[in-house]
Amino acid sequence: MPPYLKTLLMALSVCAFVPTRLMAEVKVFAAASLKGVLEEVVDVYATATDIRISYGSSATMARQIGLGAPADLFISANQLWMDDLDRKGKLVSDSQTPLLGNGLVLVSGRDQVPIEEWASLPDRLLGNKLVLAQVNAVPAGIYAKEALQAVGVWDAVAQNIVQSDNVRSALSFAATGAVKYAVVYETDALAEQRVHVVGRFPEGSHSPIRYPAAMISGRNNAQAEDFLAFLKGPIAASVFVAHGFTVLEDVQ
Repeated sequence: MPPYLKTLLMALSVCAFVPTRLMAEVKVFAAASLKGVLEEVVDVYATATDIRISYGSSATMARQIGLGAPADLFISANQLWMDDLDRKGKLVSDSQTPLLGNGLVLVSGRDQVPIEEWASLPDRLLGNKLVLAQVNAVPAGIYAKEALQAVGVWDAVAQNIVQSDNVRSALSFAATGAVKYAVVYETDALAEQRVHVVGRFPEGSHSPIRYPAAMISGRNNAQAEDFLAFLKGPIAASVFVAHGFTVLEDVQ
């Protein structure tokens, strides 16, 4: 083989591998309730950046980041776990953004009759179960307990409650009919055709449901900053709204 041809083939071989090796990567840890919508946002993010998203309860994601998991961005389903990371010095200063809002609903895969009065819920739960995300750690579970207490039925339904690892698993239990009811985010109900919304908790019955986003310190990832800026922009906002989220005023 002529020397010039060997050189050309070697050059082409190197070029073929460069984009893969040099492609920027952003690792995002996100609340389970963002699964689906974030993937759609990534689809419209027109860059060569490789966005990799891990989903789970905000509690689990925050604990992993606190232990040194390699995340560039964290999107929590409440402020509690974001503040915990901030106290530990895990966040880039001034990078926090209150990104989204959500609502809280009671859903069922077996019951389509709306609840007129929350006081009727204990009777409707006779012989049945109500699933919540973990009420002492997972944001959706924390909000759910607050709401059930606010409408005055927590003590009456406590014996019927089972707890799941995150809000999407709670949704799945209701969707498959494994339990009669679940308390989930409004956006979860919109994303799952097998469940029906039978009750909406008043906005004032629980702490405001907010999704803050922040960059993780020590990563020095400029592409993560670019992606966070995109999440706060109008294109991402239109996707979030289409999925039922509230885009907070200072984001757009």
